[in-house]
Amino acid sequence: MTLQLGGDGVITGCTSLQEPDLTVSGLTINGALEAPKAIVSSGTAAEPSYTFSGDIDTGLYYAGTNTIGVSTNGTPAVIVNAVRQVLVGTTSARSDFNNGTASCKVQLEGTNFPSSSISITRNSSGVGAPALELAKTKSTDVGGVAAVVANDKLGTINFSGSDGTDLIRGARIEAHVDGTPGTDDMPGRLVFLTTAAGMASPAERLRINKEGKLLVGITSDFGSGSAGDLIQAASGSGGHLLLGREDSAVSANETMGLIRGYSYAGSVWGEAARISLQADSNHISTSKPGRILFSITPDSATTPTERFRLDNEGRVDHFASDANAYDLHVADSGATDVAFAVKSGATSLDDGTLVMNILADGDIENATGRYTQISDLKFKENIINASSQWEDLKAIRIVNFNFKEEKNWGTHKQIGVVAQEIEAVSPGLVCQRKEENGEEYKSVAYSVLYMKAVKALQEAIERIETLEQRLTDAGL
Repeated sequence: MTLQLGGDGVITGCTSLQEPDLTVSGLTINGALEAPKAIVSSGTAAEPSYTFSGDIDTGLYYAGTNTIGVSTNGTPAVIVNAVRQVLVGTTSARSDFNNGTASCKVQLEGTNFPSSSISITRNSSGVGAPALELAKTKSTDVGGVAAVVANDKLGTINFSGSDGTDLIRGARIEAHVDGTPGTDDMPGRLVFLTTAAGMASPAERLRINKEGKLLVGITSDFGSGSAGDLIQAASGSGGHLLLGREDSAVSANETMGLIRGYSYAGSVWGEAARISLQADSNHISTSKPGRILFSITPDSATTPTERFRLDNEGRVDHFASDANAYDLHVADSGATDVAFAVKSGATSLDDGTLVMNILADGDIENATGRYTQISDLKFKENIINASSQWEDLKAIRIVNFNFKEEKNWGTHKQIGVVAQEIEAVSPGLVCQRKEENGEEYKSVAYSVLYMKAVKALQEAIERIETLEQRLTDAGL
């Protein structure tokens, strides 16, 4: 083999040079070089020491003590420094992270999106996706597998901005061990933190725990412990839920927010209930009237029907498609315990004049002592004089009684009639009802009974006046 070194520093006449004891400046090798060590000049980014024929401003160069650089097109591309930091787009490592207290192992810097962004792309025909893996062990050795424990951090993503001096963290996402781990068992939680105005470090705002519960403003589940307590929020002024419609114009009946309840029974999702927040008329900047609608899906149906409405004036509409449309349950049962009150002249929930009470014992009292029935002539037809009620009233037995103790209606002495006896005399006064358990019972229309009594009294007055006239005519 003949080794020829030309004046241009090109070695020819061999395809392999093994262990040469040779120092050459500007050496170009066509072929392979095998040697335990090759010492070359330091080079620069513009003229790297190790380069390529036809592209001599791309290659490796000495970038400082214990530091190596990779340049492309004569410009530094990657630096690996003495503490094994990898720098891309910069030649000096930052140490101003976390208020000037931290430096990072891999640093990428640029002045636009292409020069300061990272992408991971997977190209495959399956459903698999690219991944970024953050992992933690308790081992002190590289490659160790010592198990983590409860509350250990598994990974952190920081978002920082410069304050003119240091890079200050404005937000952070953390992953923690959320409980005691075990073999093939790693309970976890995600914690989201943001930095408040006037502060220099993030504070926790919300977390998603190992049960999938979203906790806002709190670090532990304050609910009943049920798996269904999925969203919980708290603050010093109470937890608030805000729903809004971002629209330049909001018209009557348009929705500002919805709360919906769904069921997956039969492997099909279906809406069972809904609370709707709507505009009650057109909105403008100084007037935003609203209403609340409560809708329930009835039996043998799959869509909700509106059942209850509270409008912008505080008026209530309630629709029931079956009996027992309104049940008012009160714990008290005394004669002075008010179950339902009507107040007039009110300007808020805290004022008004009491004009009617429905008491817990069933009594109704009001300020006027009156109750009325619609009686206008324009609503009536087939008007004739009522027949005699004299014999009916004579046949009615007026009794004293008390209700049975187990009914909890009071056992005090009362005066009235027995429905079954009234039914034999005047069946139109008796109404057939049903208890909540489905058992039937009878009630009496006392208001109509009073009208029968008025008719009978008229007849009695007529008879008395006739007798009085006879006595007058007889000179008595």
